[in-house]
Amino acid sequence: MVNGIEEVEVKDATEFLTALLASGRPIKLGKAMHEANRLGIRWRAVIYTRRAIGVLASRDKAGEWYWKMPETALAEAA
Repeated sequence: MVNGIEEVEVKDATEFLTALLASGRPIKLGKAMHEANRLGIRWRAVIYTRRAIGVLASRDKAGEWYWKMPETALAEAA
């Protein structure tokens, strides 16, 4: 257990984020939240895993948050 998150939750969140961000295109934070909830993945585990695997977060001019897999992670997965 890490920070109150079970290992299986981290594994599930890692698989979730890897699949969600595999295209390399930024994904709206709201979509990530919706999909995690739909799949029963605890948001706290997703946030922890996002930081652990280096997912990039950015905000557009309108204030909307986006997540994107770093180019290096995409290259390693290929």
